[in-house]
Amino acid sequence: MSTPANVDPRTGSRWILGDKFEQVYPHLGSIDNLWNKKWKFPCERSLYPFHDGKYEDFAPIFETLIQKGIHDGYSVEYTKEFLPTAERLSKEGDELAKAGKKEEAIDIYLRACTVYRIARFPYINSDVKEAAYKSQKDVYMKAAALFETPIEDVSIPHTAAAPNDEGKQIPLYIRIPHGTSKANPTPSVILMCGLDGHRPDNTVRSNEFLARGWASIIVDIPGTADCPADRKDHTSPDRLWTSILDWMAQDGRFHMGKVLCWGLSAGGHNAIRAAHTHSTRLLGAVGQGAGTHHFFSRPWLEKAKNHEYPWTALPALRAKFGYATEEDFLNHAQKDFSLVEKKIVDMPSCRLLLINGTHDGLMPIEDSMLMMEYGTPKEARFFTGLLHMGYPPANGITPPQRPLPHPHIILPRPRQDPLPRHSKLRTTRRPQMLRHLVPRGHVQHLLIHIREETPRIPRLDVRLRRAQGVNGDGTPGVLVAPEVHVPLAVDGVETQVRERGRREGALAVVVVPVVVRGV
Repeated sequence: MSTPANVDPRTGSRWILGDKFEQVYPHLGSIDNLWNKKWKFPCERSLYPFHDGKYEDFAPIFETLIQKGIHDGYSVEYTKEFLPTAERLSKEGDELAKAGKKEEAIDIYLRACTVYRIARFPYINSDVKEAAYKSQKDVYMKAAALFETPIEDVSIPHTAAAPNDEGKQIPLYIRIPHGTSKANPTPSVILMCGLDGHRPDNTVRSNEFLARGWASIIVDIPGTADCPADRKDHTSPDRLWTSILDWMAQDGRFHMGKVLCWGLSAGGHNAIRAAHTHSTRLLGAVGQGAGTHHFFSRPWLEKAKNHEYPWTALPALRAKFGYATEEDFLNHAQKDFSLVEKKIVDMPSCRLLLINGTHDGLMPIEDSMLMMEYGTPKEARFFTGLLHMGYPPANGITPPQRPLPHPHIILPRPRQDPLPRHSKLRTTRRPQMLRHLVPRGHVQHLLIHIREETPRIPRLDVRLRRAQGVNGDGTPGVLVAPEVHVPLAVDGVETQVRERGRREGALAVVVVPVVVRGV
């Protein structure tokens, strides 16, 4: 008897996605639905996939698409509606750059890049979309050349290529911290892009890596953009990573004992595979929003095609994995690409972190959970009820935090014993007022030491919503944190509090994340 489509065939239990598995998501069916029920909200806030963009650039375009009844994002007609706006912004950026207005030029160039990005969505399947992607890369490199730490567009030899691979050169974007040299090599992150997110779409991530003193090596995955690996061969990513790692070792600027790979969405599959196939060459790997086994099954794909992808996902997935027809893809993908079927997960792995939302309708959360059942123990961070990739909170939690000095707020009276010299903190009798130098864009954690004569504090309210600060470069900054309510007398917490109190002379230690942003 065949297993019903709405259950995990390995356990017989319903998918964690629940009733949503059977649903056709409301943004599908028309461009009006896509804009008003899915994309308008993130566009207004410059969130994925509109990061670096402006609402004012997109609203008129989508109004025109709706009026003309152009619903298919895979079509040439859809792409053409975006090009005049992107070209206008690109020219404005050129004028600003020529006038020496560097920061303004960067902003406009990135806006143009975002318009080109949405124009070539969801998959580069025509000459028009290919041209839009080329224009996106061109304008992005104009912006990247103006960054304080520029991004380099390099092409390296695919030295491990097989005859069936699609090219002999691997295009990379690399960003290397100042001060890096062969005598002072840098830790680095190989960022493996996704199905529709490509090399010019990762400024924020490369900024995060750079802030931690890490280099970025940004690469497209097989079957997408400019990647030379054979999309039909499940072993082609292995050759790709071998070529890249060999080049990094030969280059000399990269600390080869401190290389991490991080795969996004479809790239998460590649990161998890690399964690096993290149376990001795990677310090760790992050698979975010990854499909590993169930994702490739026909019962899952037949429903997932109508979930959170902007349009039906099958045309893009079929092309990415190199199948002639969607039926071929549905019938053979699991046998051809599953990390379980191919026994990849039986190999030892490097340290591997799995991240996703539990209600991912494209790559099931069960695919991340399944990795726990094989080989080397894994680590995971899941976001209950959230969709693909665990957005938006995964953005703030996933990047590894660089250790920074911890400023302290002392309640209810100022601390008497001396503070660490490196903290550069001065307290007053109004302990909420503090000064602390923090590099712009870093996430800082405030350790709040509570000193009270009473044996218990039922609740501490931390209200540090906005406070003026100073960035590490001396420019003004704003400390931004949500209001945090911390219960201190709940199961499991009281014991911890008392233990910390004995060691540190405080009743409790509460950690509050604070993001420092330039103004």
